[in-house]
Amino acid sequence: MNSSLNFYVRHWCEHVVEEKVERLISPRVQREVECSAVYQFNTQGWRLDVERMRHEHGGDDGIALYYKRQGPKASCYIF
Repeated sequence: MNSSLNFYVRHWCEHVVEEKVERLISPRVQREVECSAVYQFNTQGWRLDVERMRHEHGGDDGIALYYKRQGPKASCYIF
């Protein structure tokens, strides 16, 4: 009985595909409004810019302190 084993060595070849992707980015409209009006703006599709508020006032504790100091005069950033 004669049996022969054949081994094949296969190599993967690299194949690089370059794709061009274009993204249309529109500028974000931002406003500063009285915090008491944020709910009204929210119903119109605006969102509270929490990250900008945190950056401006030094985090969540800073925002709370700002609200406490300013009371009804506090302003908020929306986008």
